[in-house]
Amino acid sequence: MRNRGSGLKSINHHLDELCQNFIHVIRTFVSRGILTNNILQDFTESRLSLHGILGSAFVAAGWRMNLAPVIEPRVTLSTPLDPGEYCEKLKGKRRRHQFRPDIGYYRGKMLDTFAECCTMDEASDYESSMERTHVTKRDNLLHFAKYAEPGVSAIIICVVLPTHVTRPPPWRWARGRGSDFFASFNPGWNKLAQDLQQHVPTKLFTINEKGVYINNMCYPY
Repeated sequence: MRNRGSGLKSINHHLDELCQNFIHVIRTFVSRGILTNNILQDFTESRLSLHGILGSAFVAAGWRMNLAPVIEPRVTLSTPLDPGEYCEKLKGKRRRHQFRPDIGYYRGKMLDTFAECCTMDEASDYESSMERTHVTKRDNLLHFAKYAEPGVSAIIICVVLPTHVTRPPPWRWARGRGSDFFASFNPGWNKLAQDLQQHVPTKLFTINEKGVYINNMCYPY
């Protein structure tokens, strides 16, 4: 990992504070009717605004603790990501020299903490890109954690997994998985967070109708 000793203690404190501020903002969105069960459960509703709501919550949480949040910063990769290395179907795709996380935070003059938001349509993106037609979040984030230049201090993954999906995404992977996306997919995201933790401090935020789960601890609305 990039941080050791007192540096690791500092980044963990920083992440804990960011978690609490994010929870406060999400609770405010729920109390004002901005984030509703219908938006969480219905794919046709979630695709309209949910990703923006999550991004806004991360921006507001950053401002609350005097960070400087930036939406979709371009971060250079010291080793480009080659899609063809992950899946035969992606052979010939252009190599990616940059990665754009959803949110980046400046601490002082350094952009070093990042958040990535995943809505219902990306519920299975903790899986490998093998046999996919795109590079999944798993492989993008692992590559980013290893090769971001100058480096990553911490990563937050935020994924929406309703316990009762009323209208699922129309993709093949969603068929036959039932309505409880939290039960079906959260173990896979936990495993990805553990894998990322081997390279950089990582927090997993899971959001559903009950509240915000941070590393599996529920904070109700």
